[in-house]
Amino acid sequence: MLTTPQPTIDPIALRRAFGTFVTGVTVITTRDADGTPRGMTANSFTSVSLDPPLLLVCVGKAAASYAAFNASDSFAVNLLHEGQTDVSAVFASKAHDKFGSISHDRVHTGAPILNECLTWFDCTVHNRVDAGDHVVLIGAVQAFGTSPSAPLGFCRGRYASVKDPLPPGWLASHSMIVGYLIEAEGNILLRANGKGGWVLPSAKSRKAENELKLEGGDALTLLPDETFLYSVFDVADSDPGYLI
Repeated sequence: MLTTPQPTIDPIALRRAFGTFVTGVTVITTRDADGTPRGMTANSFTSVSLDPPLLLVCVGKAAASYAAFNASDSFAVNLLHEGQTDVSAVFASKAHDKFGSISHDRVHTGAPILNECLTWFDCTVHNRVDAGDHVVLIGAVQAFGTSPSAPLGFCRGRYASVKDPLPPGWLASHSMIVGYLIEAEGNILLRANGKGGWVLPSAKSRKAENELKLEGGDALTLLPDETFLYSVFDVADSDPGYLI
């Protein structure tokens, strides 16, 4: 019997064809067995389901951090904004310490969250699917946050600008507010709210997991091994959520 030979797919040409699909740029992060943060740049990301909330990313088996992602029970997806090409380059490199100059934090699972990114999703692993030279990680979203910044695009092997006018009703105030319950020598730190009351200090981000930049320009040094997620709550549907 005669058999029809299967056509040979040119992997370089196929990669270029895949690359015509315009995507965003993400940094996916996790921690290895000893707690060391690991991360890599990736653009193979998509939403999967709203109920339950699921997403997926694809991790190449040749990646240096593949073993960490394949063994961890949690990971985060950090979508980059248009001003973060330098962050993308750091996590696409073979640098030994990719997190040294990148402000990051923990939210729910312990996977590193990049503080200044466009959007982040903190996930537990819902399923792993072996797929050729990649593994598909399906994540169950445990927490997320977003901002009104313009996204960083990628197409045909290079960064692309995305014209991104905000739709009506999309406001920066819909992102999470991060407050801090800070204890020292048996006391709790509060700050005046300018209205005769007292509130917890809040900040946009922590730098290198130890310096808290407070509103107003002051800074506090924290002990990262004694810092943990205390509370997550909403006040009303129209108000931002709170992380304490």
